[in-house]
Amino acid sequence: MSAETTAEDAPAARTEERRGESASEPPRPTPGRGTPAGEALEQAHAAFTAGDYRRVRALTEPLLDHDDADVAHAAVALRRRTQVDPAQVVVLALCLGFFAWVVWKWVLG
Repeated sequence: MSAETTAEDAPAARTEERRGESASEPPRPTPGRGTPAGEALEQAHAAFTAGDYRRVRALTEPLLDHDDADVAHAAVALRRRTQVDPAQVVVLALCLGFFAWVVWKWVLG
């Protein structure tokens, strides 16, 4: 973060630093830019940024088998970011199992 960064810009600057991007670096172009597939990818990315993961999955579904490999790869990568983390599922299951054991042992037993 540079000295010119204001308090409002600080979170965005830290995020860019973590990604290894600089503020002066131009954003990477969307694969298929200027085509209907590129427009769909841009809409899907905007939906991802807004947190509308259902729309992301709907927009990327037809692009998964696209002829352009870059478009298909970008769609797969964006869709993968909306999936459930298997580690979270395991931790949740372990927590529920522990809770059930505590209830059985100390409340019902």
